[in-house]
Amino acid sequence: MSWSFDQTTPIYVQIADRMRERIVRGEYKGGERLPPVRELSLESSANPNTVQRAYSILENEELVVTEGTQGRRVTDREDVINAARQKMVDALVKDFVMRLSSLGYSAADCAELISKQKSLKEENCNAEHDS
Repeated sequence: MSWSFDQTTPIYVQIADRMRERIVRGEYKGGERLPPVRELSLESSANPNTVQRAYSILENEELVVTEGTQGRRVTDREDVINAARQKMVDALVKDFVMRLSSLGYSAADCAELISKQKSLKEENCNAEHDS
């Protein structure tokens, strides 16, 4: 994974966001061990305290469970993972609608745009399979 950070958001928040995304996408499965702080620190080029802080956020959200000297693992509670996924979807949809609203689109326009994109994607997928 390539780690590049923006200057507008604290690095620990960005690390937590990326790890959360990896969990809800299933890159890290329920019950799977997460990289130790030092390993993720080296991978991301972030300070170990920064990584620790990111893991603390995920622990507070109950996405990550600490097992003493055994390290950290992803929760095996699907309801927690699904709730995190839904929260991410809600934020994306809200941002999408707000951005389109600022361009003068109504909620109905937004729904139509989504439907149109879905149709285009399905057409492209069908065309690829027919080739």
